[in-house]
Parts: sequence; C-alpha cells; structure tokens
Amino acid sequence: CFAGDGEEALAMLAGDGARVDGVLTDLQMPRMDGHATVAAIRQREACTGARHLPVVACSASVTEGTRDALLAAGFDDLLPKPFRPAQLVSVLRTWSEPAPLDSSQTDSKLSE
Repeated sequence: CFAGDGEEALAMLAGDGARVDGVLTDLQMPRMDGHATVAAIRQREACTGARHLPVVACSASVTEGTRDALLAAGFDDLLPKPFRPAQLVSVLRTWSEPAPLDSSQTDSKLSE
C-alpha cells in the first residue's frame, strides 16, 4: 500500500481488513508529517491494545542524535536518505515478521 501523507496512511490503517506489517514514512510530508503520524499510531495502539506496528522514518536531514530523538518519539528505526536498495531490504527484513507456517508446510519440510 502507498499513502501520499500521514492522513492517508492513518485512513489505510483504520480500514476494514487492512493488514499492514509496518510503515515506512518520510518525516516531511504535506498535511500530516511523520512525527504526527507515528504519534497517532502509538496513541491508537495505547487506546485499543492493538499490536505494535513497526514504523521506520526516512529522512535526508539526519544529524547526530537524530536516531535517538526518533526512537524517543515512537519510531522503531531510521533509514537515512539517500539509501541503496540493499539498505531498504535490510530494514524491511529487520522489522518484518516471518509468516507462520501451516501444518502442511511444516510436514512437507520435515519429510524432505
């Protein structure tokens, strides 16, 4: 899924049946920036008991202390821009949960 800004992202997250495994957000977006977006996500989690949704910030404005400030604000990680595809893949792997195997997949893997 792709959202143009934080408001669209929150609407997608609230949508019926939407299964989102994580959020990759720029810090500077129109209407609702990344800071407001992560604050709203964390507020929803606190109020509803929803599972923790990994949120990774992307920014070209990274200085010493940026990562710590973002972690304190509720982000899970920082992907500085510009980034290489391998860096994006690494961050996605870090925060993605492996899909659970159903018993038929487990049985077939054990018999190999």
